[in-house]
Amino acid sequence: MPMANVDDVKYETEDFSPRGIRWFTAGLAVLAVTVLLLMGGLLWLLSGGWPPRQGIVTPMVPAPNMSPEPDLQVASSLDYQAMRAAEESQLHSYRWVDREAGIAAIPIERAMEILADRGLPARKSPVKRPQSKQEQP
Repeated sequence: MPMANVDDVKYETEDFSPRGIRWFTAGLAVLAVTVLLLMGGLLWLLSGGWPPRQGIVTPMVPAPNMSPEPDLQVASSLDYQAMRAAEESQLHSYRWVDREAGIAAIPIERAMEILADRGLPARKSPVKRPQSKQEQP
C-alpha cells in the first residue's frame, strides 16, 4: 500500500482544525440546551409552577366578550334636532344666567337691536406713558 503523500490532501490544513470546529459546535449545542432549560425554569418559577388557568381559545369557540358595549346613537338625526331645538330656545328666550349677580340672557334679536341703537361701549382712553428721549421731538 502506498503512503499518502502531502500533495494528496485536498484542504488547507493550516487555517483551521477540524477538532476545533467540532468542539465549537458541541459547546454551542450545550449552550443552547442550557439557555433553553434556564428559560423554562424561569418561566415555571414566575408562573408559580402552575399552567395558565385561562384555557385554550380555539377559532371554533368564540371568546367571551368582557368589554361593555359602546353607547351608539340610534337616531342621530333626532338627537341633532333635539340639540338644535335646545340651542334655539336658549337664543330666543329670556332667562337668568346668574340671578344673584343680576346677569340675564335676552333673545338674540333684542340684543342686536340694543347694539344697533346704543352701539358698542367705548374703550377707556389708554393711560399716557411718559415718552422716551428718542420719541420726544
